[in-house]
Amino acid sequence: MLNTSNQLQQTTIMCMLLVMHMMTSMLSAQSSKLWPEAVEGLVEYDRTEFEIFNQRKAILRQQTLYHIYHSDKKGRGRVVVEESTFKSCRKISITLLDMNNKVIRKSSSDDIKKAEITPGYALYSDSKYQYIEEFSQAALPYKVLIETEVEYRSLFFWPDWYPQDDIPVLHASYKLILHEDIDYSVSASGLSPTPETGREGGKTVHLWKLNVLEPRLQEDFVSPDDRFQIKLIFKPNRFELAGNTGYSKSWDDFARWYAGLLAGRQSLPGDAILQIKQMLKPLSSDREKIAVLYRFLQDYTHYVAIHLGIGGWQPHSAESVFRNKYGDCKDLSILMVAMLEVAGIKAYPALARFKDSGLVDPDFPSNQFNHCIAAVPLPDDTLFVECTADYQAAEVAGRNLEGTHVLMITENGGELVRIPESPASSNRLATHVKGSLTSTGMLKLDGNSSASGNWAGYLRGNLAERKSEEATEWLERFVGRYFPRLSFDQVAVANIKDSLSLPVDIEFTTAISNAAATSGRRLFFNANLFSRITSDNIPDEAVDERRLPVFYFFANQRSDSVTVKIPLGYSLESSPKAQTLETPFGHYRTAFSFKGGKLTYFRELELTRTQIDTSEYGDYLAFLNQISKNDKAKFVFKR
Repeated sequence: MLNTSNQLQQTTIMCMLLVMHMMTSMLSAQSSKLWPEAVEGLVEYDRTEFEIFNQRKAILRQQTLYHIYHSDKKGRGRVVVEESTFKSCRKISITLLDMNNKVIRKSSSDDIKKAEITPGYALYSDSKYQYIEEFSQAALPYKVLIETEVEYRSLFFWPDWYPQDDIPVLHASYKLILHEDIDYSVSASGLSPTPETGREGGKTVHLWKLNVLEPRLQEDFVSPDDRFQIKLIFKPNRFELAGNTGYSKSWDDFARWYAGLLAGRQSLPGDAILQIKQMLKPLSSDREKIAVLYRFLQDYTHYVAIHLGIGGWQPHSAESVFRNKYGDCKDLSILMVAMLEVAGIKAYPALARFKDSGLVDPDFPSNQFNHCIAAVPLPDDTLFVECTADYQAAEVAGRNLEGTHVLMITENGGELVRIPESPASSNRLATHVKGSLTSTGMLKLDGNSSASGNWAGYLRGNLAERKSEEATEWLERFVGRYFPRLSFDQVAVANIKDSLSLPVDIEFTTAISNAAATSGRRLFFNANLFSRITSDNIPDEAVDERRLPVFYFFANQRSDSVTVKIPLGYSLESSPKAQTLETPFGHYRTAFSFKGGKLTYFRELELTRTQIDTSEYGDYLAFLNQISKNDKAKFVFKR
């Protein structure tokens, strides 16, 4: 019976393997009919149609047919349509089909859910959305057809076209239908800006078509601007928004339109003016006055968004913001500009775009902005003041704005200016520790870390609003990223919520078990305790595979100074070589000494560039790999 049972089990296993092989072959065969290699899915077609009736009415229709060959990890059976005062959803549906296009299931009105977009910082908002939750998956393989229709009530929000996906796209098209002459412009990347043009039923039709699109490149450390390599960006050269007519043929045009929305909103009441003058009375320099007013803004107001109709663009008056003590980015910026006016300092609201949303194209004047700051021209430079940041110095623009273009709204129109990137030396994180190592590999340390510039901003952003215990846990992970069991015996942090022009300072004591490995009479110790180049910091793409520049949010500098007393009776048997690497991207330097039973180790890495072009990628990759190899090297002590 035992032999018979084994034979039965073997036969069952063979049958299961055969069935699995047949299913895999069927899926591979299915995908290979339309794409030369195995893929988890593809887009059979993606059709976008934008029909413009006039300045105040347009309909966006979209149809996308997905093939799902394996699991639907991206949730393609779910659809969301956002709405506001200026756009509303007219149709939203999902249809599941088998590979012969037989309908398995089609969504009904009961499947459509509605909700308001109510982030914690929004007090009032007209933003909402309709959505259909992901359908239960059908038997693989299957298809998903997504269909939506949205009515736009202003061409100011003309949608762009991004035909790529992270899976192959067989056919993609953008059809523009014009019922009347519309003065517009288009910016193209990865395709021709010139469409096929014709007439249909008395209407002008422009058509862009693309076939057989490879999945968009998804490389490591890529600029948000490079997330989509093929795109069409549209703009109306004339637009209307809630009865306000504007133009975008030039940045001056666009700025003059926005200046009209600001008219009469930058005055403060008499009691506010008196309060501001009292604050500024003992101060003489403009920079002192700016710092005091900025601190007052941070302490006196809080960020709350109110997005109703044109209120998404038009700020409330400086007087109402002062009275209510809250507002969104444009409200708080207007208040800051108004307070500086009382101080006799000229400042301007400036439309901005956060860098993680992509960069403003300076050659395409249009609605590219999602933020507002205050720009303060001074004799020696210009301060770009982020008025929604509670824990940031006035002179710091922040990692998400450095290197971006902003449109200053001046009395003469508009001026597009670029916020300078801070140098690596301004963004410094320096750690100094002293301690002792035991023969069992435990390391006891007293340490100090000092962070300036964007490093300080990073720490403040992660620590300021956390409770004490949560902040300590976060810091333990930050300091001890290479030591999972690191916990502080004592820790003190200074300059998080105040003294914002000073570096963030962290004092700590800790004991790290297994900081050194032991083997017989030897200790193996990596003195590079806090900053290493590992595989997480190195792009995965080989030199001949990289297609996009490497991108970082800010240049920076990190240094570590480590002094450790080695257990009595141990001598230095071998050590890593001291390194000095000078490159166009920055430099790397290590040095050490071993005297009187103490190891002193120093490491510094400075990255001076925020972008590495593909022509330099090979040299940059070699630079990182050489650092990584050295960062792993250990000192060996023998007794």
